[in-house]
Amino acid sequence: MEYLKQLIRQITRDTLFFRSMLSIALPIALQNLIQSGLNMIDTLMIGRLGETEIAAVALSNQIFFLLVLILFGITSGASVFASQYWGSKDIKGLKESLSLSLLLAGGAGLIFSAGAVIFPAAILSIYSKDPEVIRLGSSYLRIVGTSYFATTITFSFAASLRSTGRVKLTTAVSGVSIAINTGLNFLLIFGIGPFPAMGVRGAAIATAIARAAETIVLLLFIYRNKYPSALSPGDLVNISRTYIRKYFQTSIPVILNEIFWSFGITAINLVFARISTEALASFSISDTISKLFMIFFFGTSGACAVMVGNRIGAGEESRAVYYAHAYAILAPLLGLLMGSILFPLSSVLPRLFNISSDAREGVTSILRVLAFFMPFKIFNWHMIVGILRSGGDTRYSLYMEAGGIWLIAVPAALITGLVFHMPLMIIYASLSVEEIVKFSFGFSRLKSGKWLKNVIN
Repeated sequence: MEYLKQLIRQITRDTLFFRSMLSIALPIALQNLIQSGLNMIDTLMIGRLGETEIAAVALSNQIFFLLVLILFGITSGASVFASQYWGSKDIKGLKESLSLSLLLAGGAGLIFSAGAVIFPAAILSIYSKDPEVIRLGSSYLRIVGTSYFATTITFSFAASLRSTGRVKLTTAVSGVSIAINTGLNFLLIFGIGPFPAMGVRGAAIATAIARAAETIVLLLFIYRNKYPSALSPGDLVNISRTYIRKYFQTSIPVILNEIFWSFGITAINLVFARISTEALASFSISDTISKLFMIFFFGTSGACAVMVGNRIGAGEESRAVYYAHAYAILAPLLGLLMGSILFPLSSVLPRLFNISSDAREGVTSILRVLAFFMPFKIFNWHMIVGILRSGGDTRYSLYMEAGGIWLIAVPAALITGLVFHMPLMIIYASLSVEEIVKFSFGFSRLKSGKWLKNVIN
């Protein structure tokens, strides 16, 4: 208890800590705000077309969601090394981490793109039996799937830039993307001037063009300014076997983590889809809103990963431990604050969407449950993404994440949703219990000190 008091006093007086955190966290948060705003604009605009259209796009985006989580696993594994390489000023190691990340991510992008373009209806039929949802979703998925490879390039380079503290560039590029997407959405969804009203297909075309533009602009800036992340063709084939071995030893748990978690979220979406189209719409809208309230914490967890990883790479382990403990204290306190803001807004935000009264009530109930669990959710996010991964303790983070979602969340959703047919609030509360369980395991691991591992030496 005395240590905790001393740590809190030290944190409140440490202006360097807060300056470092905010200099990294705010640009990352702004980038996520732009990206979430892009999704929100898509949802709002498509929501004007009806609940079936929302459900169709939501299910189609589950494929992209799976890809993003696999990419997140690949690039997060690379970032464990990149942040520590940057802390030790090893540019060759930094380039190796980016090169392998690009090759793996690009391969995943091509596989997902082929599936989305060639047999979208077969994929979507796994989630829904509604023929209209499948028809509309297929038209959307076939077009958006062509942009998946460009996304893999953006993801890999952006992760490398974050590891070196260069986060403003990715934020600016995301701003260009949302501007293009928003403008094209207005023109192509509803039809303005000479542009025909294309509905869901128009939204897909706008998204594909915006993602391609984002990749092109990002690469132009990186190579024009000759950043350390500017790879040559030789870098892609000049990856040492030693690094490849170390990468997979550390990164396979991260990739498996994202795969297990993504399929778990997919299973939960499947439960809501099987309940009703209205339930799926409620869950999809709630998820979009929740991401807006999590934006700042995406930034702080990213800052945590960079700051802790850089200090480990520089050999300053005591400083890395201090940073980890500081974030572990701040995260739930900020989560409590955000939850207290979300709860009263839970009955207001659903009115932004053109949905039925039942779906609107479903959104409100889910958001109220989320507000209660927010402190636990924020702590766990910082623990897994910020502390355990940057500390190289990727195997334990896999156990926490995969165990939580598959042993608690998914069974709870299946039992309460499909067996007992309980209200949405009860279903969401039951699956959210995993956050409390993960909190206890994460706190215990942090206290033990076993999470800190120097993976580059």
